[in-house]
Amino acid sequence: MARYELHVVASSNNEKLGCGVATTYRPVGDAATNEGTCASGCALLNNGCYTRKGKTNLWQRRSAEKHDEVAKLGAKRAKFVRLHTSGDWFKRDQTSPLGYSLDWEYFRDVRDWALANPDVTVWTYTHDIGALLQGWAKHECHADLPRNFHIVASCDSLEQRAHAKKLFFKTARVIQTPDEKAEGEVFCPYDKALYHGKTSKEIAVRCISCKLCWTGKHDIAFLKL
Repeated sequence: MARYELHVVASSNNEKLGCGVATTYRPVGDAATNEGTCASGCALLNNGCYTRKGKTNLWQRRSAEKHDEVAKLGAKRAKFVRLHTSGDWFKRDQTSPLGYSLDWEYFRDVRDWALANPDVTVWTYTHDIGALLQGWAKHECHADLPRNFHIVASCDSLEQRAHAKKLFFKTARVIQTPDEKAEGEVFCPYDKALYHGKTSKEIAVRCISCKLCWTGKHDIAFLKL
């Protein structure tokens, strides 16, 4: 059995991501209370998180049972891997003031896999950059990530965004209306098209063709749908 809870879907049919993207799922819930792998401070935790619906909810629940190894990310030779369609990097840690900390062994395995597969783009988001950095410092990682491994700070406010920017992270925010987009942010084009009434079949762009979450100088604004 793996040291962590993980479910890998080797070739996702997610309409937004694009055909053939590998996706992973970890249990949704507060890591500090051992209910899942999420940061306690996430504004969506038990408050309308999209991972509580549909297939995403099914797969995140299965993640507590599947215990897939990180090596399975390469099962169908996907060129893109979207980590943590549900869940985050954390585990319960009663020695931490937060009650949780970086799941270091899991993070190390993902990092090493990305390093060994430089032709694969790996990207994800986290709701607690501080806890992630503390984990890196503790294990002398120093954020020395492979060039194909991208972690975006998922922020619930402009204050959190400003903090993440000071730490040199690209950011993403969920906003309610287009007017809330801040300077330096660009809309996710897929979300913007849906917001303005297009259907998924009418939208040509997908994550694997857009790539804004891990390229360019702008941060991302996701419109809540």
